[in-house]
Amino acid sequence: MPKPPLKPPELDFFRSQHAPYYISIGPYRQTSMGIRMMHTLAHVLNSLGFEAYVSTDESSPKLRTPPLSPAVLRAHIASNRYPIKVLPESMIGNTPSTVPGVDVRWILGTNQKKLAAQGVTMLPVEDHELIFYWDKVFLDDELVANKSVLEPLMLNVYDETIFHPHTVGPRSGFCYYAHKYLGQGSIDPRLVRDGVSLCQNIPRSHMEIADILRTSRVLYCYEESAIVGEAILCGCPVVLIQSRYAETYCGNFSFDKLYPGMFVVSEAELDTTYVPAFEVDISECFKDTTQAQINEQINRFIEITQAAAKQYQAEHPPWTLPKVAPTPPIDLAIAAFNQDDRELAIERFSALLASEPDNPLPAAYLAFLSARQGLVDSARDFIVHALKIAPGRFDLVAALGEVWLKEARPELALACIEEATTENPELFAAYPAQARALRQLGRSDDAVALLNGVVNIASDWQTSIRNELTDTLREIEARRVAS
Repeated sequence: MPKPPLKPPELDFFRSQHAPYYISIGPYRQTSMGIRMMHTLAHVLNSLGFEAYVSTDESSPKLRTPPLSPAVLRAHIASNRYPIKVLPESMIGNTPSTVPGVDVRWILGTNQKKLAAQGVTMLPVEDHELIFYWDKVFLDDELVANKSVLEPLMLNVYDETIFHPHTVGPRSGFCYYAHKYLGQGSIDPRLVRDGVSLCQNIPRSHMEIADILRTSRVLYCYEESAIVGEAILCGCPVVLIQSRYAETYCGNFSFDKLYPGMFVVSEAELDTTYVPAFEVDISECFKDTTQAQINEQINRFIEITQAAAKQYQAEHPPWTLPKVAPTPPIDLAIAAFNQDDRELAIERFSALLASEPDNPLPAAYLAFLSARQGLVDSARDFIVHALKIAPGRFDLVAALGEVWLKEARPELALACIEEATTENPELFAAYPAQARALRQLGRSDDAVALLNGVVNIASDWQTSIRNELTDTLREIEARRVAS
């Protein structure tokens, strides 16, 4: 029977007919099924023609998961489209709590009490939230009480282009996995001695893990983990070790339902020489949730959340753009300077020279711009003008010296910085640059004497002064050895 098609959004040539999704989640990583599922949900929604954004810049290159940016947020505000905000059960996302819209909770992992017992910061479930869940075993009674929306939503997050039984070589040895268990107990020493660790403290790519699973006789696992399904897809038998951790935190997890062919032993009964028979048809794995069922659940998720968004839209006033203070003209001018847009910077600072006559910065920056163009007299005239406005601002003179230093004019740099430090000996930020100017002029001994005079004086720049002194001494020593 063909797979039922997923429903695309309604088409309108002039406006968006559907609400965007904000998926609150941390950076993508292969080692976390929950994070993979949240990113995959965003990818699926985007692939279907809806808008879905994740609250991180770090995603998988295989997925369509654009980040939620301020520009996107402003666009949705301007078009008065309230979002559908999807949160997991634990504190792993950062969608702004002040953003209005429909709140959806997707319960992906072990139930609330058990996550709290493991020290995971929980997001309190609010009465108005729509609840979707990966498996009913993850739901607490108090969580589901009086919930009008309580729906399953499971996605296939196993990448079968990576985890598959093909290209399997001769199997030998075994591997083991424990992550959360490590905080509860110690791994059987026989596993550590003779096995290959797939624990997360050893960084491996998912391709490397798949290669190990395709060549191992068995995987020993201490806890509920996506690696169980990955092993089965690679044709590797799995032995779940019924440890204290598994009894406490995984006791209600449906291993037999989700992972057919698993073998369960207690820690005391573990025999590392025994390899369970693997008689599972991999094509039948995870058959309790078929692709048709997954499609149906995704469609149901879209229908429920979009209907809730329309109702929310009807019951709330238009979403207004927040008031943003205009950028001060001086900041715009400095931005042009930092971007090396000289023409625009000169235009803006020249205008400010007239409109802000008591501000020394326009004259100082015009001095810096003159220096960048090699205009010595103009640079000096502008910095003198800046000092007339603010007589004590010798830091601006020192800054001009640093510009000259970058322009490979150490003699002009030294003149400016010496003037600044002579007038204000506590201008410690200027001493490293003054020393560099001396070094470029072949006066390394003078640079050492200068730095030795200030290196022991406590200041915010003491580390920079010490580093400059060290570099100067190394240069002198290298020159001595070379000669």
